[in-house]
Amino acid sequence: MYWLECVVNKDIDCFPLTKRFLDENNIKIQGKTQNNIQTHLEALKDSFDYYFPTAQEKVIDDIGWVKNVFNVKERPPSKNPTEYEVLVDLTS
Repeated sequence: MYWLECVVNKDIDCFPLTKRFLDENNIKIQGKTQNNIQTHLEALKDSFDYYFPTAQEKVIDDIGWVKNVFNVKERPPSKNPTEYEVLVDLTS
């Protein structure tokens, strides 16, 4: 990931507000701060991967109901029976 590589290389040009703050205060990014940013970016990537899977079939199967909730004919794999019942109630 581009931003993670930048932080690892201590090149924060891709974060203009952070860069300006550090420059104005004559601060160098290092140690614990760098590790915290790296950890945050890795967690952010994991979250995006979880909520927006890359396999197109999985996306269509799991969230296809979002396109047209009134066209739900069967329970989406991403919904448990209780969630599906709520979805059906909402579309009725």
